[in-house]
Amino acid sequence: RLDKWALAGIHANVRCLNAMLHACARAGDLPLAEQWLLDIIDRGLEPNVFSFNSLLAASAEAVDLPAAHRWFARMEDAGINPDTVTYRTMVAVCARSGNPQLAEEWLNNMRRQGHPPDVVSCSALISAYASVGDAQGAEKWLQRMQEEGLRAGRAAYEPVIRVWAAGGPSRSEPRRAEGWLWKALEAHVEPTDAALVALIAAFLHAEDFDGA
Repeated sequence: RLDKWALAGIHANVRCLNAMLHACARAGDLPLAEQWLLDIIDRGLEPNVFSFNSLLAASAEAVDLPAAHRWFARMEDAGINPDTVTYRTMVAVCARSGNPQLAEEWLNNMRRQGHPPDVVSCSALISAYASVGDAQGAEKWLQRMQEEGLRAGRAAYEPVIRVWAAGGPSRSEPRRAEGWLWKALEAHVEPTDAALVALIAAFLHAEDFDGA
């Protein structure tokens, strides 16, 4: 690719190559994104935090946790300091891989390195706990968001409502789900129709017709 650019008289610098990396990441093409970064390194150019963040984003899109860990290690070996986006993406790839405990470790590491967790990373962690049926874990982090003054949105409230309605490995607790529904509405967050249907179904399954 870079040889063709040279023949065409195009000077390849890190900025334009980062644009190619970013495009591959958005397309979810991890192998091609990796090749672009390796091309940068092979040409003696110096990748920057944006370069590695793009690789991590591609890893998250591909739900490839080992690749994310591998490129995070390469980033540190290159002497490049991770930023908020780096840690947020590591939380996301762990969450998408169905590993909320590891996602939580990365979020705590994010805080230790001086990057306060944000709405996006906390919401991803809540969703991860909900995806494995851990209602208490999801609820804990929604409460943590509120305690730290983060403005939780639908991406945070919805998983908590739905996981309490579904019950996961334990029995469904529609009243608890309903409590979070009212808290969402009080915060001016409107849950989706799917969340409302799940809650009604939970009440009906529990034969709590007054709640339904």
